[in-house]
Amino acid sequence: MSSNASEGVVLKGNLMVHVAENGRSYELDCDEYTCVEAVQKYLQSVSRIPFHDQLLMCLNTKMELQCQLSVYKLPSNDQEVFLFNKARMRTDSPPPAPEQFEIIDIPDPPLPSSSLNPHPLDDATDPALKALPSYERQFRYHFQSGNSIYRLALAKIEICKRLFLEQKVQERALEIARGSLDHYYMMILKNYTEFVKCYSQQHRSHNNLLLSFRRDIEKLRSIKLIPALLTADRQRLLDFVKVENLWKMVEDYSSSHRHLENKVSEFKAEFGELKRNFKLLFSSRASFLINELDFAMKDNQRYIQEQESIMLALSKDFDTVKKLMDDCVTSHPSSSLRPFDAVSALGPMDKKNEMNAFVYDYLQRIAYIQFSIKQGMPCRSGEKKGNNEALHGHGWTIS
Repeated sequence: MSSNASEGVVLKGNLMVHVAENGRSYELDCDEYTCVEAVQKYLQSVSRIPFHDQLLMCLNTKMELQCQLSVYKLPSNDQEVFLFNKARMRTDSPPPAPEQFEIIDIPDPPLPSSSLNPHPLDDATDPALKALPSYERQFRYHFQSGNSIYRLALAKIEICKRLFLEQKVQERALEIARGSLDHYYMMILKNYTEFVKCYSQQHRSHNNLLLSFRRDIEKLRSIKLIPALLTADRQRLLDFVKVENLWKMVEDYSSSHRHLENKVSEFKAEFGELKRNFKLLFSSRASFLINELDFAMKDNQRYIQEQESIMLALSKDFDTVKKLMDDCVTSHPSSSLRPFDAVSALGPMDKKNEMNAFVYDYLQRIAYIQFSIKQGMPCRSGEKKGNNEALHGHGWTIS
């Protein structure tokens, strides 16, 4: 991180920030007096996430612009900060572009040819000696072919490891988002439960009042006034009230009662849908995918080890035939092995062609891991989108 004085940054500590949308990580040099605003400005330059779209979370706490890192006990080696792109949390935002994987191009070696790589022993009169250059070219080709495929396999393995680590970061980011959502959901659930309890009590009371109104009217009608209160217009207790106005009030009250009842029913249905979505979201986790990938990575590591052993064997075979050729050219053949015996021994070694079949099978396994990782990325994107939509509606301000 730059030590620009205007940002108030001092190069004294390390702050690890993980980007939720792609799993990439950035390590910043800062200290406890560094402002969150300065951190976000730096992240804008490296992550390409606009300043106003950044949401920094430390555990379940949103980091505020004007605060210093010390407020969140940062920087710290045992605390991570996650950067969420608020633009990705909006329901109308487009999905992220597919990941681009740059794999080095390792060309295949040229086919063995005596015309391209002649040797003095090609013209030897002894058939055994004349066969040595052919073996040498063939073994060289096998070694170079195997080495090319081995290097390509290692390059792909490194890409798989990087993608796997990025998915681990994304899994932790989802846990942070899920924890924040759970906090707000519990608050909403508590308020909802209290509201339903209060509403149910009032609904029963109001409903009883409406149901008893006609009976109460008849009671008033049945009660006669004492003689001292009798007048031409007042014979019964009911005559003291305007019945028409009361019925109008009851009709209005009943209408409002039904309207509120319908609204509460709609609210209960909406909350029921929210509750189902919440449970579905929390049942969808990326850990099963991460575990499968972890197992696949570890399982395929044995093929790399086997391939390393094959490369060592190919190297040894090539060195053996090369030494035989050099000895024969310099007229210093090994005292324990004549040229004919040596060439005869090279025949079984040439069966190393089987290595090619193994290597191609191994590459298929590498391709499977990459395919699994690529398939996993949209899954996480979908899960993350579900989290973000829920957060957008229940607690996180992303506008």
